[in-house]
Amino acid sequence: MSGEFPTIPVVDFSSILSASSADISTLPEIEELHAAISGIGFVFLKNHGINQQLVSGCDSIDVTVAKYSYVSSSSAIAMP
Repeated sequence: MSGEFPTIPVVDFSSILSASSADISTLPEIEELHAAISGIGFVFLKNHGINQQLVSGCDSIDVTVAKYSYVSSSSAIAMP
């Protein structure tokens, strides 16, 4: 492995949100989204319409889940 990471693709979600259901499959953003998820497994969505306060709250959820996972795995290891 070369030690280099691919650039995370950025997909503008606004056209997907504003498109009719009949037009969604023809949008280039759908192909970009599919390529990003199936190619490297990550994508940065911009103009997704999710409230910034909700997005910011996910940081604390990640920390809580990581802390709980560590405590749970530590307890499992300590069990006879």
